[in-house]
Amino acid sequence: GTSSSAYIDFNLGGAAAPDLYYYNLSSDANAKYDVVVDVKFTNMSYQWSGASVANGPSAWEINYNPIGLLNPLLGGMDLADNVTTKTTSLGSNGSYDVQYTFSNLSKGLYTFAVTGYWGDVSNVYGYATGGSPDWTVTPGKVDSLGLKVSLAAPVPEPESYALLLAGLGLIGTVLVRRRKQLDAA
Repeated sequence: GTSSSAYIDFNLGGAAAPDLYYYNLSSDANAKYDVVVDVKFTNMSYQWSGASVANGPSAWEINYNPIGLLNPLLGGMDLADNVTTKTTSLGSNGSYDVQYTFSNLSKGLYTFAVTGYWGDVSNVYGYATGGSPDWTVTPGKVDSLGLKVSLAAPVPEPESYALLLAGLGLIGTVLVRRRKQLDAA
């Protein structure tokens, strides 16, 4: 099928600008952000010609499979491995949601772009599969992008770990001395 694409520009920790989503959630120049982009593919449809059997399958007998989810990009980097998918309600005009999560992004300008489509129909209970000439499938297209931005949880500095270890060592030393005093008594 043919693919469609969409993109969204956003600024983390910057100022507002026309046609640009911006999020300035901290005055800390070193703040990190977590970004979740929801992509909705819609308008997938199918038609059953019924040449091999008298009646088409009911909706619960059809499994829709996403295909061709191609190259999610963030700032020009291919981040296809950052994808988690979730399937929503599917019917004759089903939709498919893909969620992209990016963690610990620095302040700056970003462009998220995605190209793809979905609309394979397969594993139909008791009927021919999506490759059958009985099916006419219209692939879905990228319909909308949603953006959720939050501050990333701060990562402890090495000094924090050093203080924690020093405190644990001090407690251990005190316990050992007390035990020796009790054993001597």
